[in-house]
Amino acid sequence: GSNFVIETVNKQMLTKFWQREEEAVVGKPFLEVFPEMTHQKYPALLTRIFKTGETLHDAETKIELNTPTGKNTFYVDATYSPLLNKHGGVTGIMVAANDVTLTVKTREMLKLQETQLLLAADANKQANYEMDLLSGNLTHCKNLTKMYGVSPSINLTAQEINTFFHPDDRVDIVEKACTISHITGVLVFDARVIWPDKTVHWIRTHARMLYSPNNVPYKMVGTVMDITVEKEKDEYIMKLAAIVESSIDAIVSTRLDGSIATWNDAAVN
Repeated sequence: GSNFVIETVNKQMLTKFWQREEEAVVGKPFLEVFPEMTHQKYPALLTRIFKTGETLHDAETKIELNTPTGKNTFYVDATYSPLLNKHGGVTGIMVAANDVTLTVKTREMLKLQETQLLLAADANKQANYEMDLLSGNLTHCKNLTKMYGVSPSINLTAQEINTFFHPDDRVDIVEKACTISHITGVLVFDARVIWPDKTVHWIRTHARMLYSPNNVPYKMVGTVMDITVEKEKDEYIMKLAAIVESSIDAIVSTRLDGSIATWNDAAVN
């Protein structure tokens, strides 16, 4: 009725969302059990359905409940369907809810990561350099020192830069990329560097060799970019993908046109 007395509730709603025993909610008005919902949109929504008899769909709606373990915030795709008597009057409302909290929070995190990447770009996380391949002398802008966590007053040498690379990456990535560059004339790699404060960061190097009329390389011109945030984002996505794939809940993502983009094994089952 209009007091929205809870008549039945399934186990998932009790344990996952409400975190209450059945006897603590069944037979009681909804707002008596959850007074914190009074100032949320749901009392008005339920009243509307009770008066009009219409079925409503609410996508990714945010719900905040006070539970015995603390405040529980989650997002659901919900369908509110009126229960009608033989005269067409509304006698109750059935609510079917699908938990989409992981989907919503993932999107929010990706937006945050994207913002951080844009801020990193705005902070000029890129530096230019030139190296004389005959003498080995290196000239660079002051911003290059930021890539290795040292003072802008320092003039780095190629030998000093080499010491910053993570030992594994120096052998497996940097040295191999340098060998290939002698053939292609292009140096490209992503690698970890260890700053003097022992923190680990990622850089991306992209350089090209300049050749004399005799086709002898005499200079390398390139850029170095801090891609730490980008790598952390990729790592987060991989961890999240593993969580989604191992989840026992069915999780499906869709494109803007409504077509299905990805799904996990639980969704197949």
